[in-house]
Amino acid sequence: RVLFRSVRDTSFQAHTSSSYDGELLERMGLKNAIQQEQPHAEMNLEQLVEIDPDILLLANNEGKLLTDEWKDNPLWKNLKAVKKGQVYSVDRDLWTRYRGVVSAEAIAKDTLKMLDEK
Repeated sequence: RVLFRSVRDTSFQAHTSSSYDGELLERMGLKNAIQQEQPHAEMNLEQLVEIDPDILLLANNEGKLLTDEWKDNPLWKNLKAVKKGQVYSVDRDLWTRYRGVVSAEAIAKDTLKMLDEK
């Protein structure tokens, strides 16, 4: 199960199965960790632990990030994706701002490249 998120200094927003990126990942055969009709879900670390995705894709803002605060937390360290080394940073603009065939192909190539490296 995969989870794509936008990370800012004070928020951690999941892109669910009904978001543009979530639907694209599902079409690639990756099961989204959050199946719901709303495209986005704000989450805290405890909620992330409940979901415990196998793969985390993070579209980070510049500067200080909420995940920086979590790095030393045992809850973060025990996530499957963290333990398996499957936490990836992705291009925020490509993954969250662009739509259409060209961006979908670029996101798909980006995803396959990351997953093939492991």
